[in-house]
Amino acid sequence: PKDPPPPSSPSLRSSNASIVREYSFIRRRTNSDSLRSHGQTTVQTYSTGETVEIKRIVNSREYENAMRRRDPRRHVVRQERWSFLIEGGSFTVHKYLSPRAGLCVLHSQGKCEVPDWMG
Repeated sequence: PKDPPPPSSPSLRSSNASIVREYSFIRRRTNSDSLRSHGQTTVQTYSTGETVEIKRIVNSREYENAMRRRDPRRHVVRQERWSFLIEGGSFTVHKYLSPRAGLCVLHSQGKCEVPDWMG
């Protein structure tokens, strides 16, 4: 596997910041047409307190390899998502299937209020 590229933040490039914490996770998304895409996110926290996320697309072979090497103490999170627009606001409902089956989280973006029927 390739190392992530150096941080793009000017404050990290010009300082002697060192990585104090790093972790990575993989993701597989399946859309309504059953098409799958895979990604890897590496999160680096620096001694300056700044956090950098490096995302890359991975192919199915890389995904399967990472799944075989994953930490068995970590949970695999499975969820369904529904996204929609209402009155200029963007909403996404996350329904967790595991490890907390039944938990639903509503995210909203934009300058909007949650409609009464959602509250």
